[in-house]
Amino acid sequence: MGKIRVDIPDNVEKYFRRAVVERIPFKKGALSNAATRAFIMWITGGEPWLYMNSRMGIEVRPEKLLDVILSIIDTICREKIKVHFVCSNEKANLLKAIYPDIKINEEIEIELHVKDAKEFFKKLSIIEKLDELQELFIEFDDGDIYLVSSGGGCLYLNADTMPLEKKKEIVAQILKIHGRAKDYRKNEDKIKGNFHILILYEGGPMEVKVDE
Repeated sequence: MGKIRVDIPDNVEKYFRRAVVERIPFKKGALSNAATRAFIMWITGGEPWLYMNSRMGIEVRPEKLLDVILSIIDTICREKIKVHFVCSNEKANLLKAIYPDIKINEEIEIELHVKDAKEFFKKLSIIEKLDELQELFIEFDDGDIYLVSSGGGCLYLNADTMPLEKKKEIVAQILKIHGRAKDYRKNEDKIKGNFHILILYEGGPMEVKVDE
């Protein structure tokens, strides 16, 4: 992570800290998270998404994560997925009661056909908030494409082998879910080349890397 030292007036620091406490859960990294968001807004001119260092970053509301995950699964449209994640023993036992095929060995593991994924994630979201889920890993068929999150404020879609048009479709769908379809049309020319998709959601740290 990069470090930038800046000097700001005392009253600006005071109001910045107050704003952070009022808007997001104040925990370790909250000030850095808020400052990073401010930098992003400055860099992108206020746009809710950005294109940097071959990564497409899209910010969504936490309550939209279920729709985003299901949209990605539908768009990739493979035959089956493998899902791994970590949760408490109590919640793991609840899931085991619903899905007997779940394997529990310090973490949860289940293989699903795509047609069953919607029901699974809906039930999972009732038992555990998706934006708080730890070590989520969704592997599509052969493992060349996967969606991963550490529960730290972002989902990361690794899609090196995916055609550009399919990746553009995913970006368009996510923005549509978030009510920003017009932003896709306005910025479609930025979506080119080989890139991964980074889905950012409120409450976690964000890392932005810019090519020098």
